[in-house]
Amino acid sequence: MFLELQELHQERYSLLVITKASELHTAVLEALSFFSMKKTPGVYASLTKPTRLLQVELQTKKIDLNSIIFMEGMVDESNQYQNVVFIPTLEDLTGMTIALESFLNTYSLEKFLIVDSIDILQLFNSVDLIANFIWKITQLCSAHKAHCIMMIGKKGDDTLVKKITPFFDKTLYKT
Repeated sequence: MFLELQELHQERYSLLVITKASELHTAVLEALSFFSMKKTPGVYASLTKPTRLLQVELQTKKIDLNSIIFMEGMVDESNQYQNVVFIPTLEDLTGMTIALESFLNTYSLEKFLIVDSIDILQLFNSVDLIANFIWKITQLCSAHKAHCIMMIGKKGDDTLVKKITPFFDKTLYKT
């Protein structure tokens, strides 16, 4: 994925990454490494796991954690790491939108948003609500000139993928 990101030289782009669930972690690391090399601040929203283990891994890779705000949906009360915002519930897509918009308004420079495992939202919300949420986020990113990368695990039912694909500049299939 690192090479695909290097090829996107636009002021702002949105990318939907469809990959095996087992490859999501690698895709996230590659994207965060890419933006860290460019010294681009951003938000990484993890919907499936606490970010504490990822932060340790990022530190060993010399990635600047101060330039990343971590949002996590799996609250880890032992988390004593930096820049972590907890998502109280994955049912509150409006609250997540407001939090992300606040970040996008904060930085005037180039910035990024990475959201992993958006298919997890289907456990708590309808496909239509998720599609509306993703549309709002991609529009906010576009308005604020933020790079937007959303990742989804490849599964049998592609109803969500069909609904959201038009919201992105490019779709990347990683198998």
